[in-house]
Parts: sequence; structure tokens; C-alpha cells
Amino acid sequence: MASIPTKNCISCGVKGAGNYCSNCGAPTTVKRITLKALLHDVFHFFTHLDSKFIKTIRLVLFKPGMLALEYCEGVRKKYFKPVSLFLIGIIIYLLLPLKQGLNMSLSPYLTTTKAWHLNFAERLVDNKLSNKNISFSELAEKYEYRSVVFAKPMLFIILPLIGLALMLFFYRKQKYYFDHFILALEMSNFFLYVVFIILPVLLTGIAMLCWWIFGKNYVFDDYFSGPIVILTLVTNWSIAFKRFYKIKTWHAILKAIFFLLPFAIIVFFIYRILLFLITLISI
Repeated sequence: MASIPTKNCISCGVKGAGNYCSNCGAPTTVKRITLKALLHDVFHFFTHLDSKFIKTIRLVLFKPGMLALEYCEGVRKKYFKPVSLFLIGIIIYLLLPLKQGLNMSLSPYLTTTKAWHLNFAERLVDNKLSNKNISFSELAEKYEYRSVVFAKPMLFIILPLIGLALMLFFYRKQKYYFDHFILALEMSNFFLYVVFIILPVLLTGIAMLCWWIFGKNYVFDDYFSGPIVILTLVTNWSIAFKRFYKIKTWHAILKAIFFLLPFAIIVFFIYRILLFLITLISI
């Protein structure tokens, strides 16, 4: 691979000798791009991704709180970045939509808001119907399409909110918000990978196996998976709280159980309201 000699650093412009710039650390020679170089970069990316990704996801799944603890203590280089892990989870979720996300169709959402005595959603829908001069079915169809588009990227909204909830829950620990946010990021990664990727794949596999053995089509709805998800989350959070905040086991379990309430408010109430508003505005 041929090199182009340079007198000054092409990144910062500082003149110097050697293979790397003494000011910014960038290479002082520019390597021409070849097919071999591109293939090498692709190979390096995937092998680098594999080792760090597997190590990090294993930590998230089987050692709750450890990733956040080490990340906050400065041990970061050997792990995949938690934000990148969350982003990859969203991409996998987009490619394997085995479970409906947190978004709801328009009619069920309006029914839910009525049950909560929140009439603002119905008023906004009526205004949209009047302004656009379209039928409810047309609006519902457009809403369905766009809510699916917005739903998964908007999962990032829950991260700072869960971090804030953790800070309020553990205010006596006198940790920085960043520390709580990192744990919230780990918890959200666990929630994303387990609830929307791993569990649906397992249940789909079990359903296919049952169909193959018994010849019947089994559907595992939320009434079946819901208790499993709650038990899994409480178990994961209990261990994470005990490890990260260094509290007793019984204290961690109680905190995990009570944390279900703010978590549900953030995920199933605030997130859905914001998704509803953004989706409706975009139509």
C-alpha cells in the first residue's frame, strides 16, 4: 500500500517528524484506499464488534449491574459502548419484528386514554380530522404506518427518564446523574434484548415446536409472557441494585419491586403520549 509523504499533519496542520503527529496523534502519512484495505477494515470491524459485543451483552444478561459499575469506575475500553449496544438492539428489533413494540394503534390508544380520563387525545384527533378533511379510518391507517416508523428510534427517550427515576429512588447514595444514567442504560438494554428480541424468539420457537409435535397453533400473548417479563425484570433489577448501589439483598428486592411503578409510567404512559403527539403532528 503506497504512502503519500506529508510535511504537515493533515488533521491539525502542525509540522513534525515521525510516523504520528506529536500534537494530535494522527498518522503523518496518508495511505491510499485499496480493495485490500477496505476488506481489512471490514474484517477488523466485525471481529472487533464480535468480541466486545458478546462480552458486553453477556454481562448485561448474566451479571446485572456489573457493566454500569465498571463503566462508572472507568473500565470501559474492553466493553462495547452501552449506547451503541442499545442502538444495535433497536436495529435487530427492526429486522426481527416478532413482537409489537410499545406503540399502539390509534383506536386502542384512544380507548386507553378514555379509560384514564384523558380526553386530550380525542380532541387532538378530532382537530386533525377536521383540518385534514379525512375519515377516521384514513387517519388511523396513516397513524399506524408512522407510529411504527417513530416508535423504535424514540426508545431513546426513556433512557434519561429512567436515569432520573433512579436518581430519585437512590438519592441518599449521592451519586452523579451520569452514574444513574449508565445503570438506566444497562437496564434498558436488558429490557430491549430480553423482552423484544430473546423472549419473542424463544416463544416463537416453542410455538413452532408445539405445532410440529401436536399439530396445534399455540399463541403466547401478553397474559402469558407478562408475568415472565415482570419476574425477569425484578430479578435483574434486584441484582443490579445490590451490586451497583451496594445495598442489602432484601432492600434491593423491595426497591426493584417498587421501581416497577415509575418504569411502567415512563414506558407505557409518558413514552406513548410523546409517541402519539409526534406521530399525530407528523401527519
